[in-house]
Amino acid sequence: GSILASLSGSCMAIYLQFIDPSIFYVTTLIFILTLIIVGGIGTFWGVIFSTIGLVVFTEIIRFLPFETLYLGSIQQIIYALILYIFLFLHRERLFPKQREI
Repeated sequence: GSILASLSGSCMAIYLQFIDPSIFYVTTLIFILTLIIVGGIGTFWGVIFSTIGLVVFTEIIRFLPFETLYLGSIQQIIYALILYIFLFLHRERLFPKQREI
C-alpha cells in the first residue's frame, strides 16, 4: 500500500512539476478518508471497490437538479453521513478489542 502511494505521489510531482501544500484541500482529504474507511483499513480490494463506488456516486450526484453553488456542499454532507454510518456500524474494524495474552 505504501509503495503504491509513494509511486502515485511521485507521478503527481512529475506531472505538476511543483508540489505545494496549498494544492491539497480539506475536501480532498475528506474524500480520501471516506474511501479508506468505507473500503476498510488494511484491505487492498476494499479500497479499490470503494473508490470505484464513490467516484461513480459522485458523478451521479453531479446530474441531480441542484444549483452548482450548492453541489459541493451537498457532496461533503453526503460523504460525512457515509463516514458516520460506517464508523457507527463498523467501529470494531477501526478499534479492535484487545487480545488476551
